[in-house]
Amino acid sequence: MQGIKGFSKNLATSYGSGVKLEQGKTYKEEECKVYRNGWHFVEYAPDCLGYFPLGAGNRYFLIEAAGDINEEQDFRCCCTEITLVKELDLKAFAGMSMKYMIQNPKMDWERATAHLQIKQEIARAQKDEIAIARGRNPKVYLQTGAVGGLMEEDVNGVIVAARVFLANKDGTYFLNSGEIRREDDEI
Repeated sequence: MQGIKGFSKNLATSYGSGVKLEQGKTYKEEECKVYRNGWHFVEYAPDCLGYFPLGAGNRYFLIEAAGDINEEQDFRCCCTEITLVKELDLKAFAGMSMKYMIQNPKMDWERATAHLQIKQEIARAQKDEIAIARGRNPKVYLQTGAVGGLMEEDVNGVIVAARVFLANKDGTYFLNSGEIRREDDEI
């Protein structure tokens, strides 16, 4: 099972042993129980931001969870074996968030935290932040250097187009026939 794990900048675990992890290596624990032991992670990337907020030098990894896996009813999961597959930059973090939304279309997906907005129809982000808008006519208002995500739905709420990108100019971005456009650009 894949998931997302957040870390402080030095990749040391926050609780328990304080071991420093490395990409590509597999780590094992004897048992796992959410809130108690094992390797903790989330399935929906934004859910790790309560522990490891954006803009604070934290790092995020796509992980492979194996062995015993404990999934709670809230967003937390843990496992007895974890491998750090690859580090996620802001664009990849947004892309993983959108991928999970596509795979789980009925989930409660809206989020708003420091440096991140995932909202119905309109979202905003400054440089080094993420804004994802989902709806019939999604728009993101971005500063240069912000990451945008646009997820267009049909009349039944089915996602028909999804794009993630880094804004190269300040502006309002939207989808036109599945392609990213900026309001001031000619179509």
